[in-house]
Amino acid sequence: MERVFASLVHGLLRWGVRVTVFAHPESFNDRLTDSPTHRLTDSPTERLLVQVPTYAPVGRLHPQAAEMRHTQVAARFISDVGTFDIIHDHTRLGAVDFAALDVPAVTTAHYDPTRDPMRWAREVAAGHPYVALSNAQIRSAPDVNWTGVIPNGIDQSFYHPGEDRFGYLVHIAALGPRKGTDLAIRIARAAGRQLIVIGSADRADPEGFAREVEPLLGDEHVTWLDEQSGDAKLPWLQGAAALLHPIRWDEPFGLVYVEALACGVPVLTLNRGAAPELVQHGVTGVVADQWTDLIDAARNPHRWSPQACRASVSHLTDDAMVEAYLNLYEQLIDRGTRPKPIPRQRRASLPISP
Repeated sequence: MERVFASLVHGLLRWGVRVTVFAHPESFNDRLTDSPTHRLTDSPTERLLVQVPTYAPVGRLHPQAAEMRHTQVAARFISDVGTFDIIHDHTRLGAVDFAALDVPAVTTAHYDPTRDPMRWAREVAAGHPYVALSNAQIRSAPDVNWTGVIPNGIDQSFYHPGEDRFGYLVHIAALGPRKGTDLAIRIARAAGRQLIVIGSADRADPEGFAREVEPLLGDEHVTWLDEQSGDAKLPWLQGAAALLHPIRWDEPFGLVYVEALACGVPVLTLNRGAAPELVQHGVTGVVADQWTDLIDAARNPHRWSPQACRASVSHLTDDAMVEAYLNLYEQLIDRGTRPKPIPRQRRASLPISP
């Protein structure tokens, strides 16, 4: 998410949009500080667009309390300055604060809007507009005021096929039952393949990690590398025979699918959420109904063309994402501070599949 957010900010700047970023100071990594974005302590006078990414929890604050404090401070600042044209929110709870302002606001649903705490925010800020990441997400929550589908885009020059592909499988995720980490280990073991596991325990389910995943990480077929930066994990992704991602939940997008396919690496996953929109069954990998159906695919992952894999996501670029958001911003600004639902035929949508 952080890489996508940074790509969006940089893309908007290239279009001449004046952007203010409200974020915890730890969020200002090299991808943000080399551009004219602004912390809360900087003057945002005559900035055009506010981007509000998820707040990095600090100290002993509960993550939701930290996020609420963050969006409240941002909302007060935006209200006091009074020069912003639109707010783009990337948090779970920001709709509560931003919907009350006299500035059009929209939230990208990086999380499940049918579950708490986003469900609470939708009840308080009724009618607040959201952006979906996939058609599956819209189908799962038809009562949300969706403005359209804008899938996450990536820098295609960064994610590209490597020179060599090896025999191992790779699993990149927040490790836990929800992401199917335990299933990935069982599949690799049954297929006789080495599995590279990249990630740390799922913060949403640390008990599940400890119970279902941690005991399996010592398996002889597993190499656990813990969480890696984008630059560090790229060679592991490029050299993999396949990405193994047997998810147990309806993931609204799945950026790692796009990253793998852009590297020419096929994806082996289960038929949940947006997976069938991103992975073409039998062409760029396997979308199975049962995890045991992935064992045979894991035994012979070299059957799928790297060229077909990369071509399948060639349209999911950061530039296309930025243009779609610009189109949406213009629609919301034209409709005023309390935008009505955008008619389906005018929604700022991008195709998920080519």
